Amino acid sequence: MVSLFSDFRIGAVDTTATSLQWIIVNLVKYSQIQEKLFMEISGEVDRFGVGGRICPCYGLAMIHHLEYFVANLIWKSKWKAVDGDGFDISEKEELTLVMKNPLHAQISQRSR
Repeated sequence: MVSLFSDFRIGAVDTTATSLQWIIVNLVKYSQIQEKLFMEISGEVDRFGVGGRICPCYGLAMIHHLEYFVANLIWKSKWKAVDGDGFDISEKEELTLVMKNPLHAQISQRSR
């Protein structure tokens, strides 16, 4: 049972968290992509928000929750590297492939 739970945790949590870390580090590193994404989201979304809704296609929407989560992060916050903190996206292998030196980011609220 412990092994089964561990496999589930790795498959469900670690891979999602690691994916989110890699997405954010690349959005911080390539700020022009972050701004382009923000403009695209702003063109499609106003006060209501970004995310899946209860509907007949809810099962399909579940696949895209990480995308919705990142879209909300970008829509509501601006991400940039802490001053003097260079980018080192070297990899190391743990249970999943993680950043050797995690990103330290400064987060500020966007004004619309």
